[in-house]
Amino acid sequence: MADEQPGAISTSLAMSLLLIEDQAELRRIEKAGFIKPIAKDQWRTSDLIRGFAKWAREAMTICDGITLAKAFGVSTARVSQLDRDGFISPVGGRRGKYNWMDAVNGYIKFLRDENRQTSKSAAESRIRDAKAQDIEVRTAERLGKLVPLEVFEQMIDEIVGAVRTAFSGLAASCTRDLVLRRVIEREVNARLRQIAEDAMAKAIRLEAGRSPHDAVRADGAGPLGSSE
Repeated sequence: MADEQPGAISTSLAMSLLLIEDQAELRRIEKAGFIKPIAKDQWRTSDLIRGFAKWAREAMTICDGITLAKAFGVSTARVSQLDRDGFISPVGGRRGKYNWMDAVNGYIKFLRDENRQTSKSAAESRIRDAKAQDIEVRTAERLGKLVPLEVFEQMIDEIVGAVRTAFSGLAASCTRDLVLRRVIEREVNARLRQIAEDAMAKAIRLEAGRSPHDAVRADGAGPLGSSE
């Protein structure tokens, strides 16, 4: 064994001083450049202590991608993506080494950005669906599958008017007996009133967005002939 230099200690004593049980750990600290032997199996005590303190300080604030992946609950590929996208950055250009605090802040920024993108995509999807539905309605209308409500209502008014006109002369064409004519007119009026009430009930239900089959009483259409 080489003579010990002044102020130097052996590897076993260095490990005891630094409370390191595995010599491989001492070699890892050496490989990282924090400590360096002055000769085979000899370490300068002051350099050893300063280097170890610097390594310990950095170990508290610096971590690698594998450690980050475990802490964040993601894959190492995701950590690499965060690095590529600029959410986290290596410390001092040292590839794969990250500052804990900066990495956590970067990951939080990534999550917020991802949430914004998700909300934006959902809003855009709803807009696309609404536009698609509007296009479908307008296309169906152009193809004649849909009729504007005002056109439909006008058509119904015209049909009802034609029916009332047709029935208005029914009693007179059946008999010259005034009493019998009043009976016929009364029966016709009763049925027209029932039809009008049923139609009004269906219209009310449709306007309320409910089924047209739920009956609701409404005013009649008015009588034909005399009021007697």
